[in-house]
Amino acid sequence: MEKRIAIGIAAAALILLNGCAGTRTQARMLTGDGTIRIEPSDDPAYNYKFSIKTVWDAGMDTNRQEDRLTLIRNLVGDDCDTPKIVDEQFLRLASGPMGGERGIWVSKVKCSVKSQMIRR
Repeated sequence: MEKRIAIGIAAAALILLNGCAGTRTQARMLTGDGTIRIEPSDDPAYNYKFSIKTVWDAGMDTNRQEDRLTLIRNLVGDDCDTPKIVDEQFLRLASGPMGGERGIWVSKVKCSVKSQMIRR
């Protein structure tokens, strides 16, 4: 009986955590704890530079570009219509658990021409 309760609690926690994956709240939390850094660009080739540490969370893996882009959209989506990664580098720090790479993704992000015209 205790085992079933423990499994039920673990399943409920996983569902709640998964509901947070890829949301604006999660993106802001990752910015607040230093996992994500955003810098405006002074280079006309891109608008923002993101430094995103590798994180494995329920429903999210920052080693996947799709997940990084979701976080980027959640952070600058109001000011940057259709953000696009135009250049990206991985700075390897170490090997992670089960062979995964640990490091920092440095992504240069360009906003669409439409959103740049709106901001002026």
